[in-house]
Amino acid sequence: VKTDETLTLRTSRALKQEFDALMNLPAMYKKYGVPEDARFPRQHRFVSMIDRRKPTQNLKMDDVYFYEPPSDCNTIPKQAHLDLWYFDASKKCILPVGHGGGGGGNITSSTSCDGKMLLLSFHVLSADEIRAYLYLEGGAIRFFADDIVNVLPLYFEQSHKNEVFIRSKTCQDMIERVRKKLKDRRFEAFLEQNEIDHSINAVTNWTE
Repeated sequence: VKTDETLTLRTSRALKQEFDALMNLPAMYKKYGVPEDARFPRQHRFVSMIDRRKPTQNLKMDDVYFYEPPSDCNTIPKQAHLDLWYFDASKKCILPVGHGGGGGGNITSSTSCDGKMLLLSFHVLSADEIRAYLYLEGGAIRFFADDIVNVLPLYFEQSHKNEVFIRSKTCQDMIERVRKKLKDRRFEAFLEQNEIDHSINAVTNWTE
C-alpha cells in the first residue's frame, strides 16, 4: 500500500540519489574534490529540476535532474549585498539554453512557461537564516511552511483527493518539517517584536 508517508520517503531518497550522482561525476571530482572532502555545494548554487511533462510510461515516475548553472551565476560571493545576488542569479539562469531552453534564451525565474513552471528558490545564508521564495508566471513571493495550504492549492486541481490531503495529518507533518528547515531568526524576531501572527489560522481569518 502506497501511503503519503511512503511516497514522501521514496521522493526524498530519489532526490538524494540524484544529488549523489551529481557529486560522483568525474568533472565534479576535478573541480571540488572527492565527495567526502568536497567544498560543493558550500558557496555554490545548484538546481534540481523535476520534469513532469513526460513521465516514464512503465514506472509512471517523473524525471529528476541535478546540475550546476553556468559559471556566471553558480558561485555565491562572500561580499556584502549577498541577499540580492540570489535573486539576480535566478534571473540569469534556471535552465541553460541547449538543455530544454528551446533556443529562445535561458529559462529563468522570470520565465512564465505559460504557468507550467513552479520554482522554489532557497537562499541559505547561514544555519539560522534559510529563506524560500516561490516563483510562478514570472512573479515571486516569500514562501513559508504554511503556504503549503495557504498558497499552493490555488495552483493545483481542486480535486477531492487534494482537499483531503491539505487537511490530513500527513500534510500537517510536512508543514512542521518544512518550518523546522526554513529558519530565519532575524525575521522571526521582527515578527515577534511587531506582534505579527503568520500562522495558518491568522491568514485564514484575514482572507475570510
